[in-house]
This record gives sequence, C-alpha cells and structure tokens, in this order.
Amino acid sequence: MAPPPAPLTTIDWSTLTLNVPTEATLSHPIPSHVETTFSLTTEQWTPPTVHPSPYLQIHGLSPALNYGMQAFEGLKATRHSNDTITVFRPDFHHRRLTHSATTIALHSPPLETFLTALNLLIRSNAHLLGPASSSAILYIRPLLIPTSPHLSLTPVPETVTLAVYAHPATTYLGVRPIPACISTTYDRAAPLGTGHAKIGGNYASGILPAQAAMKRGFPMQLFLDARTRTEIEEFSSSGFVGITSDGTVVIPDSKQVIASVTSDTLQSLAAKSLGWKVERRRVPVEELASFKEVIAVGTAVSVLPIASITNEETGEKFVYCENGEAGPAAKKLNEAIGEAIRGSGEDRFGWRYEVTFPDEVEAEVNGSAMTAKDGAEVKVEELQAVGAVP
Repeated sequence: MAPPPAPLTTIDWSTLTLNVPTEATLSHPIPSHVETTFSLTTEQWTPPTVHPSPYLQIHGLSPALNYGMQAFEGLKATRHSNDTITVFRPDFHHRRLTHSATTIALHSPPLETFLTALNLLIRSNAHLLGPASSSAILYIRPLLIPTSPHLSLTPVPETVTLAVYAHPATTYLGVRPIPACISTTYDRAAPLGTGHAKIGGNYASGILPAQAAMKRGFPMQLFLDARTRTEIEEFSSSGFVGITSDGTVVIPDSKQVIASVTSDTLQSLAAKSLGWKVERRRVPVEELASFKEVIAVGTAVSVLPIASITNEETGEKFVYCENGEAGPAAKKLNEAIGEAIRGSGEDRFGWRYEVTFPDEVEAEVNGSAMTAKDGAEVKVEELQAVGAVP
C-alpha cells in the first residue's frame, strides 16, 4: 500500500471554516463526491463511484425535495504524524444513519458499502486534507435521499442514493466560549416526533429562530423538552454536557435527543480514561444554576465551552466562564478527544478507521474514474479486527 497523497501547498489551512464557498470564491479544487444507489427492483446497492461534479441527478418530484425525506451524517477524517489518514468512528455514524433512514422509511446501505464509499471519497480527496501539524480536517457529509419521482406517501421510492461529500475545514468555532440562550418561543422536536433522528426537516425548521437568536447575540440555543419545558434536551447544533461542582459529567437522557458521537466518546473518555463520574439522566432546567461548566459537543463544534446561558423570559443569566476562558473540564475533555481523534499512539477503543491507499492512488487524484471494483471494497471484518464494530 502507498502512503496517502500529500496536502496541496496552495491552501492556507489555517483559514478554513465549515462554510462551503461558492465556486467563484473557491480557493481550492472542487472536491469530488461518491455515489451509490439502491434499486427497489433489484434490492441491491450499486458499487460506489467517484463523481468529479458536486451536483446530483435528482427528479424534481422526488420526496426528498417535496417532503424533506432525507437523512444525513457528519464525520471527520484527519491526517496523522505517522503518514496515515483515519476516519473517526464510522461504525457509530453508520448505525445512526441507519436509524435515521428507518425513521423516515428509507433504505440505508450496509456497513460494507458505507465504508467503501468513505474509502473512495478520501482517496480521491486526500490532497484536500491538511497536514498533521495543522488543525485541518476533511469534513465528510453523507446524504441519503430518494432520487426517483414519488408523490405518494406510500409505498417507498424506487431509488435511493447515498451521496458522500468532502469539504476541507477546521473545527467549528474552536474552544472560545460563546453565549447561549434558552429557546422559549420554539420547540426543536415534538414529544413523539423525529427529534431522535438526524434528518433534514429537524434542522430546516430551526433556521429562522437560530437567525433571530444570533441577532440578539446568541450563536447557540438551548432547547428544553416540548411537553413540560422543564428538562434540558440539547443545543441547537450540538449535544449538552454539564459539569457539576464535584466534577461529575452530566448528560441529558431523552428520547428526543440525537445520539451524539462526540458525547458518547466523551462519556467513555471521562469514565474510562480520566476516571470521572458520568451520569446520563433527566436534567431539570433548574440545574443550570448549579453547574460549574456547560459544554456543547458535536462533530462540528467538538468541545465548545458555553460562556453563559440566558433565559430571556425570566431575565436569569447563568455564567460559566467569568474570565472568558474555557474551564478546566472543557480543556481536559478537548485534549482527550483531540488525542483520540488525531493521535498516532494506541487506539485504545478502536475508534480510528484507517483509510487504505493502493499504489495507483495518484491516478485517482488526477481524475481517473474509479469504482469499488478497483480495489476499494472494504469488508466489515477489517473493522472488526481493530475492535471498532461491537
């Protein structure tokens, strides 16, 4: 196997963000994407294939466009000092994608197809992943959508496409504490709704209140349960973590909260590596007054300290970063997850999935067509061998 292609020298890796620039303002080559399609007729997924264009072929009457029938994911790929590239916990992301797809009656790809698509994507875009010495990542966005016309709510669409995109980026917002507010005029999810799934509609309806909160000086919103508005659920774009005065890590336990890869990772690191006490339980909103630190966690934000949380209805403001700096728990957790994702040492939990590069990888980067038949197929056993699949 060959080493991965080197990062492009024409990109300033320190200036990247998660924002996707227009083609007119793009400072780097357009990333290719990977597609695989399920046919209801054959009940098979096609071999994943690399496509140089970022555009999809989708019928205008697809339920993805008409009814918001879509599921998606967000993963990170990083380059390491030992000249390898890994994806963080793809098995967890695949399970969550499958759960989201099932929630909205979509077929989802098997793990082997998902891993093969990731391998192809990173092989063809490895030159857009910054050096190990930088904070650059390759942000990966799998998108699962029906592409055939289908206006009826039953039965299921004829074709479903998994399109996997890559975007060179750095960690969203960094570790600078930001203020948040409690959402008092908008509910993220209905009590018996789809808040537990990572689907487009859950986010589209939150854009307007997020914009309004941003104008009031709050880049993050905290949502309470819609039924009683007495229990903490999650932030607008990430999970909630509270740190008590005795150092206990508190995670809300709600059926309407999306299973967070980062939260799950931090719970394992806190309990098994740092020796901290972890509690996953219902969290009354009154506990905001007693938390020593509050942290937002997610693939995009990683570990983001919350400076304060304001209840605009009551005028209450709970301050967690009086000096404007991250608290000790946030710093320690950020360091621990950074090592888990970017480190080159022992992968204790089997979370890093290494991407393989065949000797002909340079041809892929230079634009040659490639499918899974060209040696990119990945077996589940390869992931099981390093302990990443339970």
